[in-house]
Amino acid sequence: MFEEDAAVKKILTDKYTPAIEEMKAEIVGSTPVALDGERANVWTGETNLGNLMTDSMLAKAKTIDAEAVIALQNGGGIRSSINEGDITMEEVLTVMPFDNSWKSDKKLYYLLYILLMKCISCPRSTNFTPLFFARSQAFFVKVLFVTTHASLVL
Repeated sequence: MFEEDAAVKKILTDKYTPAIEEMKAEIVGSTPVALDGERANVWTGETNLGNLMTDSMLAKAKTIDAEAVIALQNGGGIRSSINEGDITMEEVLTVMPFDNSWKSDKKLYYLLYILLMKCISCPRSTNFTPLFFARSQAFFVKVLFVTTHASLVL
């Protein structure tokens, strides 16, 4: 390992640590309910925190590309829950520590279509649990349909 450099440590402690602590303490929102980001839940199903995250992503994407229609979030990218009450920037960064980006590309629509068609072609379980496809550790796809056309009801 490297030896600690006292001069560098002093700069970090005096200059950057206070600014970082101030940023982490900033209240960026509030929630009337606890937001579930527990690993066992986000890896295997839908949670209110995952829904909030993807709804927010889609809303932001629509300000950039009005034709945006979907937002996807890997359950493994949700790293923590948020308690009810004020939400700090530190909590946001704990929940979403990765520098994820978004993509709006019509070429990807066909690939998404193939993925979703593969998902709905898998046999559905008899107890109506979410449909899982290619489950590998933290990866799952849940497909929901709302339709009145009898031939399309799963």
